[in-house]
Amino acid sequence: FEMMASVDGWLRVADAEGDEASVSWAANAGRDGTGALVLSAVNAEPVGRAYIFQYNGVPMDFTGADSVTVSFDAKTDGPLLGTAVHFQVLLPGRDATDFLNLQNDGLGPNGWTRFSFDLDGVAPGVGAWFVAFNLAAGAEAGLGGTVSIDNLVIEAR
Repeated sequence: FEMMASVDGWLRVADAEGDEASVSWAANAGRDGTGALVLSAVNAEPVGRAYIFQYNGVPMDFTGADSVTVSFDAKTDGPLLGTAVHFQVLLPGRDATDFLNLQNDGLGPNGWTRFSFDLDGVAPGVGAWFVAFNLAAGAEAGLGGTVSIDNLVIEAR
């Protein structure tokens, strides 16, 4: 996310469509001092929320590979209050795959954590894909947080 335009195309889905959520870009805030995608949401009401931020990628050529690695760096900007962070990826030939509770795998405010997921059974050739981050906030006002994302990569292997 080296340029501000690199966050264009991120959709706010489900509860993220409201004023409580935002998608932005932060210069010099990425893992290597470049920019970062910043996803933020804080619950204004005592109702559980699914703040989903989704990117629908243009069709990609997987060059005949049937396995890919999806990786990214992430950190929270302060504590996540009553909020779980989930990641979802949909690739050609596969159902959507969820990776739940990233905070249990090291996501937090004490520096960047690298996440990497190997996925098999991808349909070879050109196909559409999407990735999504869900800040799932509990049913209490004030729950939520901010997550920064950098170096999102999908590689054929």
